[in-house]
Amino acid sequence: QERRILEQQLANRQDQIEQLGSSLEKVKDTLDQSAARYAEAVNELERRKALHEVELQRVKADRDHLKEKSKKDVERIKRLRAELEQQEEKYAEQLETLKKEYAQTRQKLERTQEKMAAAEERELSGTRVASAEPPVIELIEPPVSLTRSGNYTASVRHGIDQREVVGKVKAPAGVKIFNVNEQPAKVDENGLFNVMVSMKDTRTPVSMVVVDKLGQRVSLEFDLFQQLDQQDSSQTAQTSGSQSEFPRISGLGDYHALVIGNSEYEHFTDLRTPANDARAVAELFEKEYGYKTKLILDATRYQILSALNEYRANLTKNDNLLIYYAGHGEIDEVNNNAFWLPVDAEKENTANWISTRNISEILNVMAAKHVMIVADSCYSGALTRSALARLQSGKTVEQWVKWFEKMSKLRTRMVLSSGGEEPVNDGGGGEHSLFAKAFINVLKKNNRPLDGYRVHLAISDRVKASIDSQGLALEQTPQYAPIKFAGHEAGEFVFQPI
Repeated sequence: QERRILEQQLANRQDQIEQLGSSLEKVKDTLDQSAARYAEAVNELERRKALHEVELQRVKADRDHLKEKSKKDVERIKRLRAELEQQEEKYAEQLETLKKEYAQTRQKLERTQEKMAAAEERELSGTRVASAEPPVIELIEPPVSLTRSGNYTASVRHGIDQREVVGKVKAPAGVKIFNVNEQPAKVDENGLFNVMVSMKDTRTPVSMVVVDKLGQRVSLEFDLFQQLDQQDSSQTAQTSGSQSEFPRISGLGDYHALVIGNSEYEHFTDLRTPANDARAVAELFEKEYGYKTKLILDATRYQILSALNEYRANLTKNDNLLIYYAGHGEIDEVNNNAFWLPVDAEKENTANWISTRNISEILNVMAAKHVMIVADSCYSGALTRSALARLQSGKTVEQWVKWFEKMSKLRTRMVLSSGGEEPVNDGGGGEHSLFAKAFINVLKKNNRPLDGYRVHLAISDRVKASIDSQGLALEQTPQYAPIKFAGHEAGEFVFQPI
């Protein structure tokens, strides 16, 4: 039994020895393969080393070639620089010669212009220009009416010492003399004037005389009547021969106002006055003019377009809409396209900018008969197109009423902008902008139906007066004209207080 156990163990040992031998053979084969791969790697390294030596020699050759070429380039640059200096000296001499020739030519031109101006002055004073249109005096404030007696009168508040008189002189040949009550008065480059008339008792006569450079003389005379207490009003009416209070214009329809004031911007500089301007304008429209007003402060693009589309969907042909916008504006000088900037507008991304062309397109399809934009922003004048004919002052009450009724039947798309295609001032009016302060004051003082053009003239006068009184180095001229591509016919927007 013990022998069989030993023989079994011996057989097991023999199997193990055979397995170990087989494993040893495999390890030997693996070592042989590794040795072969190592030999191949050594051979590849030697080959690459040889290639590297060849490449290194080529690089050295290229470097030597570049050094030689660089030397030649340096010499060439020195030669070109010397030639350039010679040309600069030559051009400098030519420039000096041209400057002398320019100065001589300019002197000749100035002498020629002086001769032409003298000849033109002689021509203007001669008979050849005797047919030029005579000057016209147009009153803006106070509004005057023609009385039954044939005199022009205007009612003013009782108890004042002075009354502001605002108007415009149109003189194709140029203004030579303009007097108010025999005193010289100033007329600006646009023909606007603003004078203070001292009141004398109940009735103060005012005489205006303009003489153009052709010697043509035109005068306008009217009386300022101070409104007395109610018990004396009948006597005043009999004395002045004036007509009754200016009647309300019927059939104008309902008035709506969308007022937008953007002050706090996410990506642009904040503005100081738009929010204050918008609040004051909204309150004025609602309380004194009876508008159904929607006020939006710090409006996003979505809010503005949503409000416009809401009006587009709901207003009828019997409605009036005034849109007031105060905030940042930008302009694309290449395409002459202006933009309103909502508070979420980005500087380098126009996705949230609102093109004034888009606004015009919305207004064009809007049913409302009378629409006016009042825009207090930079470049707001880019909304406008051509100018339009104006109504002269000095109409009777009946003539004014007929004119308003006629205008109310025509489709209107007008814009009153704070300036032309240039930046405008954010301040200058205390808590308001220059433009907003003038706009609010004009409408607050108004007590009769007033067309948009006369609102524009009154605002222009006040803006200019504020700029002059504050000594501001600013060019800002409010504009009033039909909106581009919005379907304007020939109507007017009428402001009628409650």
